[in-house]
Amino acid sequence: MTYIQPNKHKTILNLVLGVIVCALFVGVFSLITLYNNVVNLSQNIQTAKSQLDAIGAQNTSLNNQVVSALASAQTSNLGELNGLVEDSHPQYFNQSWSLASQQ
Repeated sequence: MTYIQPNKHKTILNLVLGVIVCALFVGVFSLITLYNNVVNLSQNIQTAKSQLDAIGAQNTSLNNQVVSALASAQTSNLGELNGLVEDSHPQYFNQSWSLASQQ
């Protein structure tokens, strides 16, 4: 007489299907987490770029203020007070020196 055991192979199949379903849930959850991290990183990069642009604008404004302060007429007056003379044709090299490019 032959005994039929229908549940013998079914338990192994259920175990394999359970492992596949668990792996699927873990994979979907990890992909959702990865997507959220990428979106957050993108938003942080955009925020950092806007802050960098604002800092660059402030730097440009500060540079303009420094240049305008140094280029004013007061600096030439300060030079005259210290005995400096403005030279309209400055010569940076002595003409008696022989340069390698002139030989």
